[in-house]
Amino acid sequence: MTWRGYAICALMPFTALASCQEEAAPAPSGPPAAARQAGAVPRQTPDVSLIDLDGKTRALAEFRGAPVLVNFWASWCVPCLAEMPEIERFGNTKRAEGLKLAMINLEEPPAVIRNFLREYDYKFPALLDTDGAVARAFGVTGLPTSFFLDAKGIIRYERRGRMTTETLEEGYRKAREER
Repeated sequence: MTWRGYAICALMPFTALASCQEEAAPAPSGPPAAARQAGAVPRQTPDVSLIDLDGKTRALAEFRGAPVLVNFWASWCVPCLAEMPEIERFGNTKRAEGLKLAMINLEEPPAVIRNFLREYDYKFPALLDTDGAVARAFGVTGLPTSFFLDAKGIIRYERRGRMTTETLEEGYRKAREER
């Protein structure tokens, strides 16, 4: 991480700093806390659209038909930075099996995101949640937060905090299970 990333994280208000932790706190409202932890009870994906870095509107529903990893991240989030190489490797490995990645950046300017992707040589397409509305629709309260969706758009797995090889495999397996 560059010195700018540390400076930004240090200057974030308390709520943003709370989200820059290894494990994010469960949401205070919505489904019961137990249902909001890893392996959350199935629920329908919110009907949302985002903008990509080319300015094109992308509906999350476009990703249906295959398992999808939805990951909320920011370039200043230390656990996000730690999990990204593993997520990109996993996505590249499982792409042949149909896995799609929806890497959703939370409230950063497109120029910052482009520079970040270029600096670390990430190839995944970034989607922009410019005002946090999509994160709120998903119930995201901290970064990183990830969801695995099945081919029908049902959330089959939720993880607050850093993804590892084990949690990626677990989420992917749950997204592919026949229902």
